[in-house]
Amino acid sequence: GSGGAQAMSVAQLNKCLGRHVRLSTTHGEEIVGELFYMDSRTGSVGIRQMQDRGRCSYKVVRSSTIHEVDLLPDSGTSGPEMELPDIDWDVIERQEREFIAAEEERLKTFGVGVTAEAQDLFDALHVSQGSRSTSWDGDTIVCHGVRIPKPYEPNCCSHGEPQTLERIRKVIAGIKDKKARESRGVR
Repeated sequence: GSGGAQAMSVAQLNKCLGRHVRLSTTHGEEIVGELFYMDSRTGSVGIRQMQDRGRCSYKVVRSSTIHEVDLLPDSGTSGPEMELPDIDWDVIERQEREFIAAEEERLKTFGVGVTAEAQDLFDALHVSQGSRSTSWDGDTIVCHGVRIPKPYEPNCCSHGEPQTLERIRKVIAGIKDKKARESRGVR
């Protein structure tokens, strides 16, 4: 390095967070700016470069492509010398798993190859009878163990306890009656 710059190794970068550095890459690129972040898990560092009128841009560089690091003299605009905590990847991965599981559950509420009317009926049952008790089995709606096949009419219902079967038939009739009234403009 030159001009008062202090040469450092890539391994020492974490001591430079918030400081101005010059990175020389194995691709011949030179990047000057504030070391904004360093992530040992992904092997990347971020450099914030100040632009005109208070704007800034960011460059992300893989640590493996850094050939040389120079710590530049303090310009008076760098932040405090501190080490930022690592990202807790276990938390991130748990959140990702929870999101994927929730999304898979949500996708189960979409009938495949069913009419809009069938999906509307499913959605109404899903809300009124509980999400855990309403599901698709192919193109058949299953609600509290009662099977509702095409054409999704009350008299098509089968299986389930007699009281439950009768209740689901009434609920379907009510949903269809409400839908018919709404389509005629009557509430």
